[in-house]
Amino acid sequence: MNEILKQNKTAFYVFDVKTLKDRVSYLRKMLPKDVAICYAIKANTFITAELENDVDRFEICSPGEAEICDLLDIPDKMMVISGVYKTPEVMENMVANGKCDRIFTVESLTQFKLFRELSEKYKKKIEERVSNDATAAISIFPNYITCINTYKELIEYIKT
Repeated sequence: MNEILKQNKTAFYVFDVKTLKDRVSYLRKMLPKDVAICYAIKANTFITAELENDVDRFEICSPGEAEICDLLDIPDKMMVISGVYKTPEVMENMVANGKCDRIFTVESLTQFKLFRELSEKYKKKIEERVSNDATAAISIFPNYITCINTYKELIEYIKT
């Protein structure tokens, strides 16, 4: 650490990959076997490649994070696309370009309807299911789209 301090005259960030991997390993041992570990990338895209073999999924909240994962060849099945920054263009691009193993969260009935329209437009099979009383989910085969905060409205829409 003293050597790093001598070499850097401005602010910097030191990240101990081994400590992070040890923590993920500890969590894996302590959690039930059927619990998946999802690392929220946030601003830490630099650690993504280091964790690919240690976590089950990466939560991605921006198109930029998704692009970085694509550049790193992170498998689509490891990506959970969440957050409100899913414009219609971003959503269509992901469906149109065969990003079919990604998990998508849906924050509104509008997003749900858009995914349904895109599944029809690009010939993706859509399966709908309710997972519990707080969350409803559909899938654009084999994508899983989780709908939160619109449960009652969504259920009524699915019934039609």
